[in-house]
Amino acid sequence: MLKRMVPCALWIVASALIIEAGSPIAKFSRPANAGPFGITLSTDPAAPNGDLWFTEFDANRVVRFSGGTFLEYPMPAGSGPQGIVMGPGGRGLANRPLWIALNTSSRIGRLLPSGAFTHTPTPTPNSGPTALTVGGDDVWFTEANVNRIARVSAGGQLPTGAIEEFPVPTPNSRPHGIVFHPPTGLWFTEYDGNRIGYLQSVGAQILEFVIPTPNSQPAHITVGPDGNLWFTEFAGNKIGRITTAGTITEFPLPTPNSGPFGIAAGPDGNLWFTAVTAHRIGVITPAGEVVAEYPLPAAAPQSLTAGPGGIWFTERDGDNVGRIRVRAESNDYDGDGKADVGVYRTSTGEWFVSRSSDGGLRHDNWGSSPLGDLTVPADYDGDGRIDPAVYRSTTGEWIIGLSTRPGQTTVTPWGAPSFNDRPVPADYDDDGRADIAVYRESTGQWFILPSFTSLPLAVPWGSPAFGDVPLRVRDR
Repeated sequence: MLKRMVPCALWIVASALIIEAGSPIAKFSRPANAGPFGITLSTDPAAPNGDLWFTEFDANRVVRFSGGTFLEYPMPAGSGPQGIVMGPGGRGLANRPLWIALNTSSRIGRLLPSGAFTHTPTPTPNSGPTALTVGGDDVWFTEANVNRIARVSAGGQLPTGAIEEFPVPTPNSRPHGIVFHPPTGLWFTEYDGNRIGYLQSVGAQILEFVIPTPNSQPAHITVGPDGNLWFTEFAGNKIGRITTAGTITEFPLPTPNSGPFGIAAGPDGNLWFTAVTAHRIGVITPAGEVVAEYPLPAAAPQSLTAGPGGIWFTERDGDNVGRIRVRAESNDYDGDGKADVGVYRTSTGEWFVSRSSDGGLRHDNWGSSPLGDLTVPADYDGDGRIDPAVYRSTTGEWIIGLSTRPGQTTVTPWGAPSFNDRPVPADYDDDGRADIAVYRESTGQWFILPSFTSLPLAVPWGSPAFGDVPLRVRDR
């Protein structure tokens, strides 16, 4: 069982935004010597959309970034939190727990958003747990110091919090990154073993695949948009791809000695990676072409994840968390960076979209013309995909189908039918998500509900006497 239940002291701290005009990069500063390290996106349906969680290795903290505010959860002194992941939330669990690899103290922590915190030591002392991933009802992690991967039960076959370890065949391989690939199983990197490991299921034999470049030091690994596994080669200065059959292809990076480390699939259909020693973040396509590099002077970006409005990353040396804005292409419903052909059938309230990614059909029943619905599609959750949405002019309600919440509907009252408000959704606060907004012709006012802070804004800009209309509105 998990040991030492303690209530975390919760600290709320306002964020300081650092952004250069015209730059797609925004940074949010943290205290000196905090050491932001691992980062993950909240998948809890009970949590506000877009919350991010990250560890601070040097300050021994876990931090939640929500609505422009940092909420700090102190970890035990000297614990050295590194990897973090949100665990499974089945069986009626409303608030999904965060699982944390406490690297220095060789423990696995479990944190609820309420602040309840438990942690337990790994069976093998001084194991150095590093990275984590969710696989079924369990959370899996690597133990770099003792050459093992392990699982901690999140409510599955083992008692919650129980840990089971699995030795890696190659001695002293230092397993580092790990990811769960639903169709096949667990894949992990062997930093010193120069291999990619694979475990199909508990009880199966661990298979290993040798990387062609000697001593490449594979660091982190993720599932790509093409269904393959992609990993970084810190010393090899390459990005690697391994198929589920074990075939490895390597792609050299244009910047010498860049030190690729973290990697994640982006909302644009590409892979994003951190280059620690080159102080930049790069973008590589599934075809293996590096199409962009974003310099981050005097910073060592560590980990990254797709989140609201683009790619979010940590800077251990710079003591920042940051975002590179990735906007959805207009009418891109499948997130492949291309606009999709689509129509809204006013007679039935149906959406028909031809997906450019695979040629398939997307069909949604979303809207009712007799109720005065106006189509207002936009990227409301910042995942790089356009969400079907309507503004119900008879009631002033916004009815949105978020692509990050399949099967769920959000209804937001924002508008006054009696004032003939016009819907004008756009990203007014530059957080990568479209904001709900209306323009009131009778008063010349804009009423905006920013997604970043949820604090309503009223902006007078327009003259009813001159018949002003908002530029962003198209009559339908």
